[in-house]
Amino acid sequence: IHFDLGLKHDHTGIASTRLDGYVSVRRLDPRTGAIEEIRQPIYTTEWVLALAPTPGLDVPIYKLKEFIISLRALNYPIAEVSTDGYQSENFRQDLKLLGYKTALQSVDRTKDPYDHLKDCVLEQRWNGPYHPVLMEEFKDIEDVGRKYDHSEDGSKDILDAVCGSVYRAFKGLEEYAGVISTESFLDEFDKMTNDNGAGSIYDKIQSGNF
Repeated sequence: IHFDLGLKHDHTGIASTRLDGYVSVRRLDPRTGAIEEIRQPIYTTEWVLALAPTPGLDVPIYKLKEFIISLRALNYPIAEVSTDGYQSENFRQDLKLLGYKTALQSVDRTKDPYDHLKDCVLEQRWNGPYHPVLMEEFKDIEDVGRKYDHSEDGSKDILDAVCGSVYRAFKGLEEYAGVISTESFLDEFDKMTNDNGAGSIYDKIQSGNF
């Protein structure tokens, strides 16, 4: 699970990605000019979230921590929690104390994370949920030379989260190689209500009351 922590005016993007097996990909070797068969991973981003801050306030980091704890309480399999650099050191330290494996992962310092995601998309090795904002961010992202960025009136908050999540799965290929089905978790996620039946956890996330 990767967090792209937002500023006061940005969304916080969150994405969860699993390794979903391997496939043979045909690629041109630029050194020899020969076509090679290469074994490459397939990824599935199971879900994405975009959390908007209250106007004038920072995103409440403690709520993000509570969200991760609630997922573990529901037996959702979490191999690692990664974040970008902004405001994230204390967040990772707190999760580490609770037994989570954490990592710092920027998607802007080098082009490697986005280059990897681009290859996955072009080679049909990435599957993900439909989210209208994510789809717009995919259309808007462009290579500006030193990094990938959005247009002046665009955004890439959710896409950064997806990119970071996929790249961390790539960095831990051997460790996270098991194919994990979360259908049973998602069923419970949809059905679960609080004690007075006021709505599912998904409803709480949407309202910011999780």
